[in-house]
Amino acid sequence: MNSDVLSILTSRFEAIKSRDAEKIMGLIELRRYTKFDDWPPFKRMKMDGFEEEKAALKVLKEYVYKIEEPMIEVNGDTAWATFYLSYAGVIRDMEFAIKSRATVIFVKTQGEWKIVHEHYSRIPGLEPTDLLRGAEQIKVEEDLLEKRILEALADGSALTAIEISERIGKVSGEKVEPSEVARKCRELVERKKLEKEGFLQPKYRLKR
Repeated sequence: MNSDVLSILTSRFEAIKSRDAEKIMGLIELRRYTKFDDWPPFKRMKMDGFEEEKAALKVLKEYVYKIEEPMIEVNGDTAWATFYLSYAGVIRDMEFAIKSRATVIFVKTQGEWKIVHEHYSRIPGLEPTDLLRGAEQIKVEEDLLEKRILEALADGSALTAIEISERIGKVSGEKVEPSEVARKCRELVERKKLEKEGFLQPKYRLKR
């Protein structure tokens, strides 16, 4: 269950990266959503906070992020995640690099986890500028990992992340951690390039 919550959390920031306001809207609990942001105005917002973010996505040119030290607790139909968020990018022509403490609260609505509250608080004096400088290299590495995964599944097999990692190693000689393969496979499932079979030890295959 913790992995389900972490997947929603990751999807939230991936949606910023892809500038997908509709995806973000689908992840939040619309009726009760509230937010404290680490960007002005520093006040409690409801759906007006989403509208401000939606406007910002239109002028966002680049965005990279890293979720650090996530701790997730689940209690019935409520869950909460605490973590550090490092993120950087370019909005209009302004570069930014921020590290924040973060708490995100989730509720289960009709069987699905939804974000009901977010609280981000900047850590003064910490600016992860290395994220921005390395953004292009990260993209190249991500594109190559995607290519290797799709090549490994090209024969139509359904494989676990461990099996995909082993196949990549045999074909290309590159060592790729199964955890990185699993993370990328989840992203490719969301992008409808792969299909997932099973839950405890899921297998992935090319989308039919």
